[in-house]
Amino acid sequence: VGHPVAQIWGEASFNKIIKKHLDQCFAGNVVRYENWLEIPGHEPRCYRVSYSPYFNANGQVTHAVVASQDITDLKKEEESLEKSEPGFKSILKNMHYGVFTFDIEGRFTYVNDVVVKRSGYPREWYKDKSLFDIVRPQQREIVKEHFNATVRGEQVSPYEFSYKRAADDIAWAQIGTTPIKKEGRVVGVLGVIMDITKRAQSEEALKESEKK
Repeated sequence: VGHPVAQIWGEASFNKIIKKHLDQCFAGNVVRYENWLEIPGHEPRCYRVSYSPYFNANGQVTHAVVASQDITDLKKEEESLEKSEPGFKSILKNMHYGVFTFDIEGRFTYVNDVVVKRSGYPREWYKDKSLFDIVRPQQREIVKEHFNATVRGEQVSPYEFSYKRAADDIAWAQIGTTPIKKEGRVVGVLGVIMDITKRAQSEEALKESEKK
């Protein structure tokens, strides 16, 4: 507390990565990104970061509300999945994050235990269902666009969607997708998800408080 951002993260990381995002936030925009950052004297770590502008009573942005999550282990696990065909399902089962695999039409071909636990739906529930069945209707088209871009082999940034859990409440997730290739051809999609429900609820509460 009380230290400049550049002093904590180092001048190089601040000027190259952080500053441009903070400038967007102080212009009144919510900013989300992920990148590898290096605290001076430590090994690089990958962080998922969001900046939300805080407005005073006059409508001026006075602060940035920052939420960051260390996703280094997730990134390393994704890399191991891309490199390791043998033992593929074993890796998926033991990951600490929610994992799906889909065919190129978006139908579930695998869900790991984390997905089952967080959604509340039994594994059998996913049979014959697709990603688009679980997404809320107002977000279905944008999720389809991202999914189809992954199937085409394009690099797609992680994105967010909300869905209804078995308990009939709404949850939010952030998903990163990677094409599964066989002999150079895309045969499916790997999706790794992170639950962001608490963060989404906090951001919504902040927006409501700013309206009062």
